[in-house]
Amino acid sequence: MGKSSINYLDYVWNPYTSRCRKVSAGCKFCYAEAMTDRYAGAGTFRGTPALRYTADKLLADIPAGQVVGVNFLSDTWHEDVPLATIQYVHSRIQERPDCIFVYTTKRHQRLAVESHKVAMPFNLWVGVSVEDAANVDRITSLRHSFARNKWVSFEPLIGGISYIPLTGIDWIVTGAESGSQRRPFDPEWAKRLGEDAHRAGATWYHKQGSHQQPGRNAKISGQLYQDVPAAFRALSQQTAPVEQPRLF
Repeated sequence: MGKSSINYLDYVWNPYTSRCRKVSAGCKFCYAEAMTDRYAGAGTFRGTPALRYTADKLLADIPAGQVVGVNFLSDTWHEDVPLATIQYVHSRIQERPDCIFVYTTKRHQRLAVESHKVAMPFNLWVGVSVEDAANVDRITSLRHSFARNKWVSFEPLIGGISYIPLTGIDWIVTGAESGSQRRPFDPEWAKRLGEDAHRAGATWYHKQGSHQQPGRNAKISGQLYQDVPAAFRALSQQTAPVEQPRLF
């Protein structure tokens, strides 16, 4: 918990315990699993996440004006998490309009079907993780969701993806896999996705290239592509976004 090492985030808030299950190729070398098993014992990560009893306090400790990653050690829309728990997380976010919150999910079908049952506040950015061409249908589910701000994390990008329409998507993040077991990465995969994003009017942030350590080799052909949404920049300049009417 606390300050984030991810460049586009300031803090992380993990209201769920560090538990999840692998659902696709991008999960193979999950950093959350490796970290959890290292500190809590092998096999500890695999299972159903639960709400932390300290979730409210952890959120209260985050100062105003921060971009906050949510459940980066789990999945907010995990299939076994009760809907009431997801509603709780969204309601707490709605009560902190002084920060921006972001998360991704691989449980895209549940997101599409049940997102109308939770609050979708103006300061929440909902995303899906897409690691290769086999999982681009997650973007369709995201587009059909009730999220106000939509983004796609192409991480870890482990294969090229031919042109995909990103209409309705506000922001994308690309990045290679890190760690000693990282799989091959071609920077052109990320660059093509960035071009697709710009054609659709979306912002593009390239987080990292292939390296043992996260966040390294971020340049593509000697250039950084690290743009964040205007709302993020406004927050960093202490310009509070205008709150929209509540829908739920």
